[in-house]
Amino acid sequence: MSIQEAALYGDLVLALRDYAAERLASMTPYKELDDFIRTWLFTPQEQLYGSTPREVIWREQLGEGNPIPREYAAEVYGDCDCPICQMLREEIENAESDEAHGHCWTYCPDSCLLDRYDPEGSDERWRREFDNCLIPDTQA
Repeated sequence: MSIQEAALYGDLVLALRDYAAERLASMTPYKELDDFIRTWLFTPQEQLYGSTPREVIWREQLGEGNPIPREYAAEVYGDCDCPICQMLREEIENAESDEAHGHCWTYCPDSCLLDRYDPEGSDERWRREFDNCLIPDTQA
């Protein structure tokens, strides 16, 4: 995800909070919505290998990586016969700490919000991506 995309998603969260607060004026909407957002930011998430969104965001802003927790080594490098994968997995599992092994992950979801809300634009984007990746047939 690009920095611009992430920043715009942050703006979207705040705009959605304001929109919902106006619609839900009978309760204390800003506080409840802010509490929901804060709770989400501070709650460990499985797709983030047990990190909180807060930790992931701050690490990136500080130029730090997201270390792969030892308990996720098998999930990250699989349980296959590949000697390289086995070696990397063992490095993580045998490290003194999660930070000591030096293996990091990056959060890159398979899709973005635009894929869901702008399917035509998403189709065009992926068509162009695919077109740029095609290798010309030089044997014709």
